[in-house]
Amino acid sequence: MIVSDHGMTESGNHGGSSYEETDSLALFVGAEKFSYAPETNNKAHQVDIAVTLALLFGVPIPRNNVGTVMAEVFSFLEDEQKLRILQMNSWQLMRLLQTHLTESGCGKSSCVSGSGKTGAERFCCLYLDATALHENYSRSGYANDYRTVALAYHNFLRTATEWLSSRATDKPIGLLASGIAAMLLSCLGLMSLLLLFNQDTHFKNSMQKWHLDEIFIPAVIFILIISMGSSSMVEEEQYIWHFMTSSLYLILLRRAIQSKASHYHQIYSVITVLLCGRVLRGWHQGGVNWSYLPDISKFLEQSGTLHIKSLQLLSTILVISTCLLVLLALKLRKRVAIIFVLVYIFPVLLILKQIFQYQDSIIQIIYAVLGISTVGIFVATPWLMPLQNLQTRFPFGGIGDSVFVIGWCYVFSWCLLQLILQQPVNSMPTSLLLMQIVASIRFFSDRDLHVKQWVKVAALYYVGMAGHFGLGNTNTLATIDVAGAFVGISSHSTIISGILMFIITYASPMLVLLSMLMNVFNKDLSAFANVQNIDFGHILKMILGYNCLVPLGLNSILLLSYTIVLLLMQNHLFVWSVFSPKYLYVCATTACVYIGVSILSLTTAYICMVFGIRVTLKRNRSTERLPCQ
Repeated sequence: MIVSDHGMTESGNHGGSSYEETDSLALFVGAEKFSYAPETNNKAHQVDIAVTLALLFGVPIPRNNVGTVMAEVFSFLEDEQKLRILQMNSWQLMRLLQTHLTESGCGKSSCVSGSGKTGAERFCCLYLDATALHENYSRSGYANDYRTVALAYHNFLRTATEWLSSRATDKPIGLLASGIAAMLLSCLGLMSLLLLFNQDTHFKNSMQKWHLDEIFIPAVIFILIISMGSSSMVEEEQYIWHFMTSSLYLILLRRAIQSKASHYHQIYSVITVLLCGRVLRGWHQGGVNWSYLPDISKFLEQSGTLHIKSLQLLSTILVISTCLLVLLALKLRKRVAIIFVLVYIFPVLLILKQIFQYQDSIIQIIYAVLGISTVGIFVATPWLMPLQNLQTRFPFGGIGDSVFVIGWCYVFSWCLLQLILQQPVNSMPTSLLLMQIVASIRFFSDRDLHVKQWVKVAALYYVGMAGHFGLGNTNTLATIDVAGAFVGISSHSTIISGILMFIITYASPMLVLLSMLMNVFNKDLSAFANVQNIDFGHILKMILGYNCLVPLGLNSILLLSYTIVLLLMQNHLFVWSVFSPKYLYVCATTACVYIGVSILSLTTAYICMVFGIRVTLKRNRSTERLPCQ
């Protein structure tokens, strides 16, 4: 048997749902003479191939088969053998029907003429009529009876396969419409909140013309939505993210150069982001479909383990150095800074040892130490930080310092965790992603450029999505690092392995979301605080507003758009190989965004709560010290 996988239009397109693209060839070649004539335009459904091949090879028919045997292929058999084939196909479909229908009984008493028949009774009667005629034919052997029996079997098979096929392909329209409506309302709600928050924050500048970077941000989303309808563009989505992110930072570089208030460190920061992005693009540029293209990861794998170990060690040093420089930029008190450094000395030493000597027990210790260190810094930092800002000396400005330090802790711990879980060849991309994030935050720290806050958050979000593909991920399930999900696990656990797999796959987007807390340090929180009063509501609004609404809004647009695209592409040839895996990634990205936003919200709320308690205690002590009159 020779079959083609799909047809093709005159312009060369394939994979769509048009007749030219779904029409394909099925050619049977054998020693026996088939009833099909070469000039006859015979047609068969794709679901009929499985049952036909099973009967040709003499193997059981697949349990979930919904097709009808192509009887013409068996024209060389005797009449009794042909009926036996139809009988086996009918029996298999009847068993499948009984699993779908609630009425399981099938007796002759239900086949009374003139009575209203339900779905189960109708199929049962057709099947019993065919089997009864078959029994009569076996006793009589008349040729005319053969045609009657074959017609009865075909009548049942046609009715059953049509019902089963429609049940497999029909969708609950009401449920789908409700889901899309809920997504649409959620998307509109998030975008409305973002618009209102932007007008409230930039009320004076809301009527000004948009800059090129502000126009380019929604243009990227529009381009992504358009590309979703093409299977080739979905497969090569990594190139879209790399190109769009690089283009955005080139626009920001142009803005920095043209600005009279720009400094050299801003230009260097953007150049750092662009250079790191270009290296990340070339790290796994071959992907799945372009495996013949040379990329850095393949070169390192071919060069040997020694080079990869050296690169892994260098990447660890880069991560540690970058995080220490970021911490020093805050100019903490020496005692507090030493505490934070000492907390991470032990896990860093364990990771360095792990690079040269792999042991599951050491990795388990690293998991525990990183978890305890992160939770400890999260809990203790708001209590250790002074109420006033360390640099500006504004009252209660230490909230921003606390948010920054905890964000730094999250980022550092996440990078150290990725150095363990990621493949050794991906250690350098992890450090490059960290450098991109730090350089972006450094660039956006200068208020003289007047880059709007939602643009800053969107730019970081784009860096995270480009980095997601820079770590070797694609929209196919084949690139999921399953082996990394068992690192440090002594016994199999589906839940723990699933969590580790999620952490490995979405290392870059989550790293960016956690770094949003570090971006708060550049905001002037003193406007909402004075010695007499502190408005924690406005502080929460300033910290969480754009950092939460922008990722949620962008993700909701992509989720809604791709849900609609997937429904439109349900008959596409590549719906299972391209569009469905992509939708799984979109849903997982949604979960990643919501987890990251939840961490931001809980962290900020806890910090404000602690500072509120400290402010209340300070006021009470001040009141007690006042002399009585």
